[in-house]
Amino acid sequence: MIGVALIALLGTSAPAVDGPSIKDAIWAASWGAVPPTCENIVAMVRLPGDFRPFGPSDSVDAEALAKSLKRLPPGRRSVLVNRYCHSFWGYRQDVATLPDGHEVASPWPDAAIKEIDRDWPRILAITKYCGGSIDLLVADFEEWTQMWTWGISDAGIDALRNDPRWRQPRYGTPALASLLPEVQSATPRAIKDWGSALYLRWNLELGKVTAGAMNEAIWKPAVAAFPNLVGSNYQGFRSLDRPAPDGNGHQQPTDNILGNAASPALYGDIGGIVNLSIDVANPALIARSGSMHMKRGPWPSFLMCQQQARACVRSAPSVPLVPWIAHLSYEGDVAGAGFVGFPKDPRCYDENLRHVALLGTPTFLWWRSMEAPPQPDTSRLDAVISEINGRTLGRIKQPAYVEPISFLSEVVVSGGRRHDGKWVWRVSASPEVALLREVGTGREWAPTADSLGFWVETAEKVAPRWEVARRRDPSEPSLARPIKPAPPP
Repeated sequence: MIGVALIALLGTSAPAVDGPSIKDAIWAASWGAVPPTCENIVAMVRLPGDFRPFGPSDSVDAEALAKSLKRLPPGRRSVLVNRYCHSFWGYRQDVATLPDGHEVASPWPDAAIKEIDRDWPRILAITKYCGGSIDLLVADFEEWTQMWTWGISDAGIDALRNDPRWRQPRYGTPALASLLPEVQSATPRAIKDWGSALYLRWNLELGKVTAGAMNEAIWKPAVAAFPNLVGSNYQGFRSLDRPAPDGNGHQQPTDNILGNAASPALYGDIGGIVNLSIDVANPALIARSGSMHMKRGPWPSFLMCQQQARACVRSAPSVPLVPWIAHLSYEGDVAGAGFVGFPKDPRCYDENLRHVALLGTPTFLWWRSMEAPPQPDTSRLDAVISEINGRTLGRIKQPAYVEPISFLSEVVVSGGRRHDGKWVWRVSASPEVALLREVGTGREWAPTADSLGFWVETAEKVAPRWEVARRRDPSEPSLARPIKPAPPP
């Protein structure tokens, strides 16, 4: 059956042969400057300054901002709005207070939002008046996580539950009292206990409310000024349908989208998950104990990213996936610890990009260390995106499969429907695989020093099926070409 549907087994890097043109080309918005020779990477324009409500803040020259935006290609005019990173949480006007005077940041920054409203809409209005336009709004607001169970104190939990605002709706979301009735009488220790489900519920609902506050202050004015805007926040996404484990093994449901796109951080960070085990009953999950331990390395980093990306797409299929990726030489926050395996085998980094693109990604958000030279990471990323566009003909219209995958997988297949109606697939093998064989036809394929996978095109939604024919002998030298990690950020 596969032979009937199979159109072509394609190479790994050559552009697509004559056919339909590329439509809605996939591209990357870069945290830092990029060489002018890059075709697929455009640097974000930074909204300058650090806005501090109730205190002195840097001003913004909106006319200069508009000029910078006009120099960028239409459709790729992105703004990094980190000016408001420290604008929401912990200001005295919004804190929650215990009877003993203890104060903690609250998820209700009403007063701070009013201060932001004095600054942000004015910038947007002048930028638009001066002819500037924004296609992509990118935020990196992370301070809200201090209110999750692994950031808040026991006293902080009590302070929030005893605050009158706990019972009041905010920012388009119901009151936390109605969202979290099961934690109303639980002790803070019980809420934080990993052995219960309460900590997952707490984090989920706090994420909804804090995202609502950021949408109120940042997104609503922005989309009112630029109605076709795409916007997201770092680690803001919806993952409710079989959430993927995070780097510490938590299967955390999340619903905290700022804007209208999902932006998980697909850095390949395994984190503390290596101290846990793969769940024997369901190897797409992580168990606190067991005999099959999760390992560090390039392929586990690839699998972790795929799990997280697929969870976002299956939980919110109509929400564009605009993920963060790191520069190839990034090893994680602790250099040399091996939390991110991609530098040890860049082929896994490349495969991650290809598979995520097949989930319908229109744009990658590329974080790179400001201390790291833009080469060779930049040219490699640019080349891989060119290759992807040559195969997908631009943004994929419909992903084929978004089901969870096993952490024991040695072969991963992803696919999607192109704008010409054909289906394109990527078949990737673990670096430990020496030979793949197609089920049904017996055709074989071997990894190379440059690639761990290949492309397949089909006329119908029929996924290619390949199995491991031979594993690499541990005594054989690895084909991987590790790269020298960049300096830590």
